Amino acid sequence: MIRVLFQNAAALTLFLWAMKRCGAPEKILSSALLVALWTNLIARWLLGYQTHFATFDPMSMAIDGALLVTAVGLSLRSNRTWPLWFAALQLLAVCAHILRPFDVNKVHALSYVILSRMPTYAQLLVLLCAMTAFENRRRHGIQATDWEH
Repeated sequence: MIRVLFQNAAALTLFLWAMKRCGAPEKILSSALLVALWTNLIARWLLGYQTHFATFDPMSMAIDGALLVTAVGLSLRSNRTWPLWFAALQLLAVCAHILRPFDVNKVHALSYVILSRMPTYAQLLVLLCAMTAFENRRRHGIQATDWEH
């Protein structure tokens, strides 16, 4: 439960910072990450669904897949390199979901947890670094466009 509270508090903090002080790519991906986390929480609460990570989790796969599509789309259009790192981390989570049903060697459930949930922490760090870099550029009067032309 502490992990969930930390992730959501960090994501909400970054979202609020992005909305107030950052560019469109930071706003979009911080929003998308927060929506993904909250959708997962709300759906589990409404459906009474608990993940035990011993089996494939289709709901998390759908949410993680939607976040991957958003991150890749933004990576292709934005004038930033950090969304590629965000998308690559999201790809790890999606691959964990894809490989889980085909797991012939019965990898321990902990491996599934690490590959499907831990990239979020790294994504929060990527967002923090990206937003800090945006603030530094702005502070030094460096203007960068949000989108490729």
